[in-house]
Amino acid sequence: MGQGDKKPKTDNKAAVKQYMNRIAQAESGNRMFDDKGNIIKNPNGSAKGPFQFIDSTWKAMEQKLGRKLKRDSWEDNVLAMEKLTEININKLEKEGIPVTDGNIYMLHFMGDSGGAQFLKKLAKDPNALAQDLVSADAVKSNKNVFINKATGKPRTAAELYNEMSGRLK
Repeated sequence: MGQGDKKPKTDNKAAVKQYMNRIAQAESGNRMFDDKGNIIKNPNGSAKGPFQFIDSTWKAMEQKLGRKLKRDSWEDNVLAMEKLTEININKLEKEGIPVTDGNIYMLHFMGDSGGAQFLKKLAKDPNALAQDLVSADAVKSNKNVFINKATGKPRTAAELYNEMSGRLK
């Protein structure tokens, strides 16, 4: 899975920018604010902004970048996303997991440790229920991802991966 995806490299700025544009489209419709002028937010968790950073990831990016970032600044969101993408690519390489858009997105969505563990478990058992491979908080904040809307049944790991990576096309 994910083998045919484009492979953004941190030294290929155009590929990283294209990847980031697809993430912003998938996460927020490429918007910073809603129709009422409020920052785009996941109603079930702390994810905010065009790339839907949760609070802990946002704080981690501030630490990595060595400065305070503004949540309502498009430039700061892009800067944080560039750094997170670099970190996630490095994590995939370190873990021996193919560097593809879909795999990078799984780390963005689940965190670098949770995402890498999910991808390893996916490779071993694609038919395992996705909700059994991640934290309860991840499921609670993203029920729409873990449950198939059409059937009402929990998605398998493969179904979840295909759903998420399909959002980048």
